[in-house]
Amino acid sequence: MVRLPAELLAQLAPELARLGIQAPETAMMVPRVNLDTTIREMGMQLGKILRRSGMFRVGPSRKVKAMRDGKFREMNALWFCSWVECYVQVVRSRMARGEVMDVPASMGKDLAAKLLETDELLNELPIVERVVPVRSPVRRADGRVELLKVGYDEEARVFCLDEVRFDEGWDVGRSLGFIEGLCGGFPFAEYEVGKGMFWSNRSALVHVGVMLGVFCRLMLPAGTVRPLVLYTANDQGSGKSLLVSMVLAGVFGGAASTDLPMSQKGLNPEKFTALLETVAQSMKEYLWLDDVPGSVFSNALNRFVTAAVHTGRKYGGNDELFEAEAVTQVFMTGNQVGITRDILQRALVVELFLPVDSQSRSFELDMTPMWLAMEEQRSGLLSACWGMVRHWVEVGMPMGKTVQRRAPQWSRLVGGLLESAGVCVDAFAVPVLPVGGDEESEEWKRLLVALADDAEADPFAGDEGEAVVYVVDMKKIVEKARMLHVLSDLVGADGDKDLKGGELKRLGRRLAKWRGREDLVATSGRRFQFGKRKQASNWVYPITWMD
Repeated sequence: MVRLPAELLAQLAPELARLGIQAPETAMMVPRVNLDTTIREMGMQLGKILRRSGMFRVGPSRKVKAMRDGKFREMNALWFCSWVECYVQVVRSRMARGEVMDVPASMGKDLAAKLLETDELLNELPIVERVVPVRSPVRRADGRVELLKVGYDEEARVFCLDEVRFDEGWDVGRSLGFIEGLCGGFPFAEYEVGKGMFWSNRSALVHVGVMLGVFCRLMLPAGTVRPLVLYTANDQGSGKSLLVSMVLAGVFGGAASTDLPMSQKGLNPEKFTALLETVAQSMKEYLWLDDVPGSVFSNALNRFVTAAVHTGRKYGGNDELFEAEAVTQVFMTGNQVGITRDILQRALVVELFLPVDSQSRSFELDMTPMWLAMEEQRSGLLSACWGMVRHWVEVGMPMGKTVQRRAPQWSRLVGGLLESAGVCVDAFAVPVLPVGGDEESEEWKRLLVALADDAEADPFAGDEGEAVVYVVDMKKIVEKARMLHVLSDLVGADGDKDLKGGELKRLGRRLAKWRGREDLVATSGRRFQFGKRKQASNWVYPITWMD
């Protein structure tokens, strides 16, 4: 039996009367809920009635949402009072003429608030873990990959809106051509214009791969680690922000960026941690940190990017913690960003290089974030992404041969999509950054190689068993660094005073990560190892040849 809301029956009654049909007695068809029963009883009744009404429980939380004005909005007590009356007749029992009668009533907000907290009601509601704006691919339990249907998908626990319709029939050639036409005017570093050259450029492939990763995000389970994506350039006006807008436009439309919380001393770690906790708790699908400074270091960001599950303080309280699976893709844009080794291990880097002043450049497309967010461009982006995914499915869904080590599941999927389309270049190769990079690590390598070259040239190097070693002390290390003009913030410059206790300890702590490394190579090509040994008065550092 199908139950219709009383409002709908009342609207149909005049039309039925014109057709000569007697409308049924609505009081007999609409279920009743009596406000004089217990909270638990009302919760049980309403749970069974409202589970198909369009109310949803959000993930594992106790939040309830429903559609209003075409958007998913959180249900509150006042809204619930009127929502209920669309599906049930709310009554109270009254004594009239010696008998008990049900009379129409309205639910109060206090009672509504209690009902929205009852397990009997909440446990009946379907669970929605994500609300997505456009049809996106999902992987079913039996391994099939298909686009979500519009509306609620019970298996995926996703509610899919239909903001933009797109052509599902593009082949891989048309998809690649559309993407190249949209991206080919950007100054990707080392990009050479010519047929097929776009698909051989590492930075361009990272950009396309991330676009596919955002489109295919539902094919990977919540908690999958996603790499941080950094767009960096040698100057302003290179198109960094436009490229991030392009990555997000197809799925999300107009994308919003966020500033890093800064103070006079640089990054404000407390405010930044609070920002990351807010993003994690709300399970926001992307975080775009725009126009970051030249030097960014944050342990909180390092943890956020590589964590499968986030924990932190709940909104408005210091005692209770939340726990949320990771779903956020992090983007950063900046000019000449100096990337730390920690970030580089977690990141994919898109390098842009402007050979001329940005004001003198001409463009084939007058592209803006607003233009990218228009329906026509979004439709094309979605058609192209689905065309590549559909081709990948047709050829057997191969996983990629290379991997970004901190995000293996994500990179296997994205790499497979690129490789199945004919891409042969490794998009996940670690870049040699001309406009940034881990400068301190490069300076340490230069210093240690110079010390090893000295060792190789020294005919008086000592022996320890079969290994030829060359021993240096901290004074020698400081002198060599000053001569090479490296690590100036640690060792100073020529003519400065000798380093003292605290300064030497600081230098020693930074040197510690290089001890025992087996991948250091002298100019001659010989591998060497940098060690540490206690002497009577201080520490010394032997250089041992590995061959």
